Amino acid sequence: MRAFVWGWGLVLFGGIVAFVVLDWDDGQVPSEQKKLLEIYGSQISGYTDGVRRWHVEADYVWAGRSKTIFSLESIHDGELFNEQGQKILTSLSAATLKVNSRNKVMMADGHLKATLLRRDMGPTESGRRTGPTQVRAGSLRYYASEDMVYLTGDVVIVRDEVVIRPRNQVMVNVSSNVVTMRDGAVLDSPEFWVSSNRMTLSVDDHVAVMDFGVVGRRKPLLTKRGTVARGDSREQVLRQKPTRFSSDRLTYHLLDDHDVGVMLSGNVMIIQPDKKISGREATYFEKSQSFAISGNVQLRAMSLNWLLDKKRKSKFVNKEMAEGIGQPVTLNCQRLFFDAKKKTVLAEGGVVVIQPARKSTSWALFYEDHSGRLELLGGVTVLRKKRDTLSSRTMFVNVLNESVRADENVETEFTVE
Repeated sequence: MRAFVWGWGLVLFGGIVAFVVLDWDDGQVPSEQKKLLEIYGSQISGYTDGVRRWHVEADYVWAGRSKTIFSLESIHDGELFNEQGQKILTSLSAATLKVNSRNKVMMADGHLKATLLRRDMGPTESGRRTGPTQVRAGSLRYYASEDMVYLTGDVVIVRDEVVIRPRNQVMVNVSSNVVTMRDGAVLDSPEFWVSSNRMTLSVDDHVAVMDFGVVGRRKPLLTKRGTVARGDSREQVLRQKPTRFSSDRLTYHLLDDHDVGVMLSGNVMIIQPDKKISGREATYFEKSQSFAISGNVQLRAMSLNWLLDKKRKSKFVNKEMAEGIGQPVTLNCQRLFFDAKKKTVLAEGGVVVIQPARKSTSWALFYEDHSGRLELLGGVTVLRKKRDTLSSRTMFVNVLNESVRADENVETEFTVE
């Protein structure tokens, strides 16, 4: 069988035809006038060095004078395999498909659908599987000699509730099981909308990487009734408006326990209605509702009202504390952590808080919402009105009972008017 000389075997099954050997000269794609072989309800498989590389089921298969070119119509199932025989694509359907066994090329067109598979389909560490990666496109080109699949024509990639819309051609590396979108894409999920100028998707690792001009937003999270899904009054107000962000790179993790993890890196900027946060790297996990940003972090806010629950503390007796809550604030540090479930904020590393009437420095700052407790820890210095200074090892402020206490190595310096 000459096809095996080229390292590509073909086996056809259908109707009363069990095995067909073709030995024609290579030629062009066959035309309707030159059909020399027709099979209805057929399956066709291709092999390289004894390893199956593809398998297709179609309602109709035909061939002309060429020994290597086959045409298929109404494809209702198809599979692609890598060099190790691992299945990487399944459930292929299309209107038409052509196979060139000598050049090891497959071309499918028309209403194409397929599923990309993880090479390891066993249970994950959490004991759960993630959903399949579905693909829709106008056409598919498979080059077995290159181990590459090319998708074109309004390509859409769907993974669970995440929809990816590439701007142009999509390349699938059969060996690495990595999808590349060189011209960028838009990622749309219930939680995020993100655009970038380049994107890769690792089917095995459930990881999408977007880089070059990453811009996006976290959507308002609403219930079916159009109300904010969860959170206290402050979070409900915040979630009614999108959070916008930009960075050099975004890594989107669709983890096996369905916790969505987003990591931003390089020139990170996060903009909310009342504040801006910048840094080098940031991480957000939806299920645990935690957020961390690091590397020369700066938070600029119109006030500190976003920290307070107005149902528990609507006004202050202490005029200076009320003034401080309502003034603009800039916070600089190396690491900043928000935990929405515990309702805590932690800043670490060279913490500097600047307001018009005061400035504080410390190694760390911690705020706990339910107790209203603000702690400044390590090398605390507070400068008030650019003249009065208080320094200590620690300082505790309770915004609910409006108390302030400094502990250990307390020193004060003030100007008598």
